[in-house]
Amino acid sequence: MENTQLERMTAGVPKAIDARAHAVLDYATAGTFLTAGLAMRRRNPTASTFAFVNGMAVLGTSMMTDYPEESGVSSVSERMD
Repeated sequence: MENTQLERMTAGVPKAIDARAHAVLDYATAGTFLTAGLAMRRRNPTASTFAFVNGMAVLGTSMMTDYPEESGVSSVSERMD
């Protein structure tokens, strides 16, 4: 595996969570924002809209993230290859 500059810069930083937990947290965050958007749609439409937009952005980013193979999560780009 080729060492990138980012990998060299962060080599000494301990990993707080593994790749699988990171993927789960990413998707849970997206779900939380989407649920919040649904819950707020009548009380505060503006907040609801921003929660939906944020949830979709997190979901889209998570779907395109190249998680390591050992995490068991594949990205959209891997499925398109």
